[in-house]
Amino acid sequence: MVFCTAFGALFPSVVLWLENVAGYSAIATGVAILPGPLMVPLFAMVGQRLARRMPAGALVAVGNLVFCLGAVMLAWNASAQARFATDVLPGWIVTGVGIGLALPTLMAAATAGLPPAQAATGSAVVNTGRQLGTSSAWRSWSRCSGTLDTPHPGATTGFAGAWWFIAGAAGLGAVTALGLTSRRRMVYSH
Repeated sequence: MVFCTAFGALFPSVVLWLENVAGYSAIATGVAILPGPLMVPLFAMVGQRLARRMPAGALVAVGNLVFCLGAVMLAWNASAQARFATDVLPGWIVTGVGIGLALPTLMAAATAGLPPAQAATGSAVVNTGRQLGTSSAWRSWSRCSGTLDTPHPGATTGFAGAWWFIAGAAGLGAVTALGLTSRRRMVYSH
């Protein structure tokens, strides 16, 4: 749930930054956000290989820490100059790497140790936590960012605050992920 709070707040924050601070159109925003999500399947494959060598909780914690680093980069580089290529893109790509390492492993580990008769219930519990995290992200993010409906000088400060919140949630997600254990080794299907 903690990881999904950070994850759920990240996408709207970057989209709103691109539209409200950088002045991007909806189409330009869609193209600009593409590199981050492209990292997810690439690093899900890396995570799949790493999951054979390390505990799932440790891998999810590493993914959360990488995600946290990306959010710190976003917060640190937040500026009113709206320089996407230098201020946002590097952190955006790093968060995509973290998501690729954390999310698929988290979802697979959540039901890996359950008997077949309980797998559906276990999956439902995990997805409920994911949805609760995502919905709490909107509420928490809006409190951190303030009013962003029109561009103004304080908008950058609001986004930086939101990105610091996201980094903190991802850092907490790394700590909680260390408690994730599975009763048997995770096996990914090909």
